[in-house]
Amino acid sequence: MSYTIMYGKQFLKTSRGIIPLALHGDNNVTEYVRGREVRERHWSVYANDKIEFTPDEYLAYLNTFCGNEYQEHFYANGKFVNDKGLITWAKNGIREALTIEEIRRAVPVQSVTCYILVGIKGSYESRTEEWKYCNTTEELENWLDMAYARAEELKPVSRYAVICLALYGRDPLCIAARREPEGKVILRIGADKYLSELSSHGYALSPDIAQALVFDSPADARNAIARNGQYLPRKFRFISADTKHNVKPYRIKAFFPAFPQGIYIKRLGKYFLRFCHEEAYALKFASVKQAQEYIDKLGNRFKDVSYAIVQLKEA
Repeated sequence: MSYTIMYGKQFLKTSRGIIPLALHGDNNVTEYVRGREVRERHWSVYANDKIEFTPDEYLAYLNTFCGNEYQEHFYANGKFVNDKGLITWAKNGIREALTIEEIRRAVPVQSVTCYILVGIKGSYESRTEEWKYCNTTEELENWLDMAYARAEELKPVSRYAVICLALYGRDPLCIAARREPEGKVILRIGADKYLSELSSHGYALSPDIAQALVFDSPADARNAIARNGQYLPRKFRFISADTKHNVKPYRIKAFFPAFPQGIYIKRLGKYFLRFCHEEAYALKFASVKQAQEYIDKLGNRFKDVSYAIVQLKEA
């Protein structure tokens, strides 16, 4: 049985309405990604033969697929979505629709990929035309106006001419999780690194939040990075600079025969502990109580290991 799996959505908001972009794929079609065979997924407009809608038009369009015995529109979040779920999905997408500019403020590497897919007559082959990356609403609307006219010209001389739009990547955007704070910010890269130095020669990251550069706002940070000819790493997040002052001054040292003088605990794995010599890379705790709870969790899991809570000298 073939069905659609819905992985995410990000409706686009324009001056003319919405474009319902969704991240989805077929359950029984695979592709190779970094050497692994995985289910395919791609961004596209979740509609047939139409790109732009007003909110009411899109809800009316989806309602044409409702009201019959078929109640499995797509599979998402561990279950099949019925008529009611489909309309709720669309209403949420409309409510959370963003312009390209708003998306790029949260995810600077994003843009809308636009092209016309043309089926060659007398053949099973196809080609693409008018390929463009649109970074603004104006660019997108101008490209669509051109594409509508070009698609009409192509239809009599081709098997099909389909206007295609897509976002970059195979993952949901999760814009809400990237919502930017107001006021002074610092830049976190990945889970535990912070932008600590910035110049025209490059930038440096530090695991020590106390060394993080402070910017007056996310816009100020982006301007400073661009002014120095640098690019934001892909996995970044702006967080409030107030976090910089919420110092966690406690660490845990482990003592065992190989390190009788003690070594900092960095991370607990499924079957092992990882260690580090530098306190900046060690697990951080805001209080003795938090550190002790962590030690209690370790219990007697590792033989011949004892633990001690250490407070930083500068705290």
